[in-house]
Amino acid sequence: MKYESQINSLFNNIDEDYLIDLICEFSRIKSVWDPKNGFSELEAALWIENKFKEFGFETDFYYVTDKRPNVIAELNYVNNLNSENFNIPTLLLEGHTDVVTEGDSSLWSVDPFSATIKNGRIIGRGVNDMKSGLICALYAMKLIKDSDLELNGNLICAALCDEEGEMIGVKDFVQSEYAERISSVIVCEPEANNICIEQKGVAWISIKIIGKMSHGAMPYSGLNTSYPLANILTECEKLNEQLKEHKSILLGYPSITPT
Repeated sequence: MKYESQINSLFNNIDEDYLIDLICEFSRIKSVWDPKNGFSELEAALWIENKFKEFGFETDFYYVTDKRPNVIAELNYVNNLNSENFNIPTLLLEGHTDVVTEGDSSLWSVDPFSATIKNGRIIGRGVNDMKSGLICALYAMKLIKDSDLELNGNLICAALCDEEGEMIGVKDFVQSEYAERISSVIVCEPEANNICIEQKGVAWISIKIIGKMSHGAMPYSGLNTSYPLANILTECEKLNEQLKEHKSILLGYPSITPT
C-alpha cells in the first residue's frame, strides 16, 4: 500500500500543461538526419541534456559519430558503481532523438516543425514517433527524483541517435557498461501499450549499374541501363509475390521496396 500511495502521488503531481509545453518545445527542433542541409540530432540531444541538468541530473553526453550523440541520465537508489554484482534491478527508459523527413512541407496543413495544437492534438513531424515518448521518459525521471519514492533499484534514461537509419545509437549503447546493468526496458515508442514480440528486420541493398554512352542513332554501340534496371524491378515484383508464402500472423508479409 505504501508504494501504491506513493505512485498515486506521482500521478497527482503531473503538470499536464508543462508536459505539453515540453513536448511542443522539443518537437520544434528539426532533428532529421540531413547533413547536406545542416540537420542532425545534435540540437535535440543538447536540448535533452540541458533539461536533465536543469532537473538536477548528471548526464553522459557522448558522440557515436560526428554530430550524432547519445545522452544518458541515471537515477541511482542502490550504489552499484565499481561492483561486480550486476543483479541490482535496473530499468531502462529508452527513446530516440531523430525523426524521419517531413517530405514535401507544402502538403502539410501546418508547418511540420511548428508543433501546432489543433483539436486537442499536437501536429508535427516526430511528435508521435517519438518526441512525446522521450519527453514522458524524461519527465517521469524528474517526477520520481523529486518525490519521496525510494526504489529498490535504479533507473537509466537513454536518448539515442539514429533509430530511423542504421541504428548506430542503440548498437553502441548495447555494447556499453550501461547495458550490462540493465534488467528491464521500457521502449517509449508509440505502440499503444501493446507488448511487441516480433519485429521486422531490414536489409539495405544498393545496386549500381554502369552503362555506356552512345549516339541516339546508334544505341547498340552503347549500354542503356534502363533495361537491366527494368528487369531487376520486374524480378523484385515476382519475389514480392513469393514472399507472401511467409506471412507472419502479427507482422504480415515481408516485402521488397525499390526506391
